[in-house]
Amino acid sequence: MFRKWLLAPLIYLSERIIMNQTELAQSLRDIKAQADKAKQEIVDKVAALEDAINNAGTTSPDVDAALADLKGSVQSLDDLNPDAPPAGGGDTVPGGGQDTTPGNP
Repeated sequence: MFRKWLLAPLIYLSERIIMNQTELAQSLRDIKAQADKAKQEIVDKVAALEDAINNAGTTSPDVDAALADLKGSVQSLDDLNPDAPPAGGGDTVPGGGQDTTPGNP
């Protein structure tokens, strides 16, 4: 009887910990989905703006600078989470390109 009394709170706490972990995992999945959606929306909007600028023909240096600033901001957001390594393995260099150093396959 004493064991049951002693174990009951521990069982309850372990169930709460498991539930909290489950809830936390779902919250993390929800935030990731939201971030992925926002990333795609940003990429689409920048592409649409680039198309509009290209279709407009000649642009002022101010527009060119604003576009460059916007692309820099988007790139800094993208850099917060490193890209997955290339499928073929291989070393990458900063900026995501392949390392073409002689002697490096």
